Amino acid sequence: SMIAEAAAYTFLFPLSDKWKFYVSFGGQEICLDPSFHECTGLTRDFGYSCVSADGYILSYEDRTLSAEPERGEEFERSNERFLESIAEAEADEDLKKKWRNALKIRGMVKEADLKDRAAFISTRSSEKLMGNMEHVYDKVKSDKVAFFRFRMQEDQDTVLKCAEIMYTSKVIVTDDYLFLLRNFGKAKGQKVVQLWHATGALKGFGQKGTAFHPSVDARYHKDYDLVTVSSEYEREMFAEAFNIDVDKVQATGIARTDELFDKKNREEIPEKIYERYGILKDKEVIVYAPTFREIPGKGKSEFDPELDFRKLSESLNDDQIFVICPHPVMTEPVLKEKLDNVMEIRDISTAEMMYIADLLITDYSSVAIEFSAFNKPMLFYCYDFDRYERGVFMDYERELPGKVIKKQDELIDSISCRKYQVTEKTEEFRMKYLGACDGRSSERIARAIDSMVTEH
Repeated sequence: SMIAEAAAYTFLFPLSDKWKFYVSFGGQEICLDPSFHECTGLTRDFGYSCVSADGYILSYEDRTLSAEPERGEEFERSNERFLESIAEAEADEDLKKKWRNALKIRGMVKEADLKDRAAFISTRSSEKLMGNMEHVYDKVKSDKVAFFRFRMQEDQDTVLKCAEIMYTSKVIVTDDYLFLLRNFGKAKGQKVVQLWHATGALKGFGQKGTAFHPSVDARYHKDYDLVTVSSEYEREMFAEAFNIDVDKVQATGIARTDELFDKKNREEIPEKIYERYGILKDKEVIVYAPTFREIPGKGKSEFDPELDFRKLSESLNDDQIFVICPHPVMTEPVLKEKLDNVMEIRDISTAEMMYIADLLITDYSSVAIEFSAFNKPMLFYCYDFDRYERGVFMDYERELPGKVIKKQDELIDSISCRKYQVTEKTEEFRMKYLGACDGRSSERIARAIDSMVTEH
């Protein structure tokens, strides 16, 4: 109760191979015995931990103990997701090196000597700048540097190298969760730009969908100075998900959508695809682009939808071909057998496949927002709608520009009987979720970053 009532932050430091916890009360530092773990139920075997007690959430993350009142049903759901993720986590075996690095990085933040440049930091699985990051990087005129490494937090030498780049740059640009911001924040005088990797928001994310404890999730996002979104409507949604002021979220458009408005792409990309996959030419191409699922015991790498691909294959018309475009984190094969008219393509991106798709089938993926730029029909196969772990932001069946289907047989029938079409909803959906995208988004965002770099 003392912690809940009086402690704002408590710092933990390793001293003489023992854990020591210090809490500040009224200007005095009091040492807490490590047995507080047994008293509170918190754990140090995970990077961060939390428990609910007497109307408060006690949380321990990166050597910090804090307490805050519980808040509502959404907080409770987020807390449950967070506790489930803790149960599956394993202990970190490299804590001492992490401590030493943490002390060095805190020193960097405190004594930051910032250069007039923008640091583009990516932790995406591609291990290179892609999508929004690549488009904006190419347009930024100021001094700039790129650093990318998937799961960089697993290698402490990489962490330190990334920190040295981040905390010597006036502007930090990223497109996903960046753990260094969570742990250390930004230095005085720095600006942070979030080029979120998804176009718009259909499924839950941030405090509306991840397994992080809300106070932990908020620490990832609290330092943003600019979040770029695809429309005016999306501003409130992103502000709520990131728990930041809506003024920091701007409808600049999404950088990677610029290519959707490039007439040259609409001619060259189909030619490139047909050259590689001639079987697709002169066919009605049905692209299936589902988002990932966080399946207990499997994670995101495996995807096994409730869809009998052989039965689907037998029902397709002679001029139809069904193409599975897995999400990048789905590293395991989705299609388990060879079929003449059902195939899985991984060497061409979903964004490129949209150029030749006659029908898109997705579920909770923001690919639907980008596809609306082509004014083509869509179906939404949501067989797990009632149990999908992240939830959705909208009234799906009312707002989506295509039928929401929950049964396999209905999907197969809709495809074979061609029960899909473009309606007025398609244009309404495009304007609502893609209204700020016009082919010039990268330029607008780059100008904003250049202005941040030169501002004093």
